[in-house]
Amino acid sequence: MRFMMSHCCYDAMPTSSKLVVFETSLEIKKAFLAMVANGVRAAPLWDSRQQCFVGWGEGGYGLWGLGGCRDL
Repeated sequence: MRFMMSHCCYDAMPTSSKLVVFETSLEIKKAFLAMVANGVRAAPLWDSRQQCFVGWGEGGYGLWGLGGCRDL
């Protein structure tokens, strides 16, 4: 817990990791294909109108969760 209080989240991520965020207006099929192409299993969904994260997408089971603005 002390580590996270004195560092940002990027300090805990390896430099070789990928971070993929999808805009909510992107078609699910295109998002799924982008996840497969990048080897990413899940990604947060960003709503540019609300300027916040509104859910998540998980390609393995075709699950897409939407909700209100969230602190991810």
